[in-house]
Amino acid sequence: MIYLAVVKRYEPLLLVGIGFSCIISNVPGSDLTQPGGLFHYAYQGVQLLIVPPLIFFGVGAMTDFAPMIAQSEARHSRRGGASGIFVALIGAKLLGFTLNEAGAIAYIGGPRADGDLHGGQLAPTSCRKSRVAALFLYGVMPLIQPPVMNLLTTPAERVIRMKQSRKVTRLEKIAFPV
Repeated sequence: MIYLAVVKRYEPLLLVGIGFSCIISNVPGSDLTQPGGLFHYAYQGVQLLIVPPLIFFGVGAMTDFAPMIAQSEARHSRRGGASGIFVALIGAKLLGFTLNEAGAIAYIGGPRADGDLHGGQLAPTSCRKSRVAALFLYGVMPLIQPPVMNLLTTPAERVIRMKQSRKVTRLEKIAFPV
């Protein structure tokens, strides 16, 4: 994962942290919960849900919302992403998962990057593997998207360059996330 992040530049903000965590947690004899060490406090920050919101706040702060603000018709695609949560919830429930497990599955597939955190609160013991799979999927998305986009679009559609319809003010950029 670190190789993909550093050399291939695939989602470095996500994959470097995941890869580093994988290495540290697999060091023989390492006990991340042992009091007093750096990893103990980092682990406590994650367990108490202090660190993950700070990470996602930082990633959100780096996001440029100007195209979305300028093109209000893009709200339809956001509705589609949000409706996927309900489709996943109903589908998981129909497959026999408990309501909490179905909620965790739906959260993981949602349009927000913190779904794996909330999903873990709903079903902490039964959805660990799906949470790891979801985080991995977030990281390898740049590998998966190009072939899918090539399959679903024509060459003429792929060369279209979208232009921003209007200039978005600094106040709008600050106010929108708030």
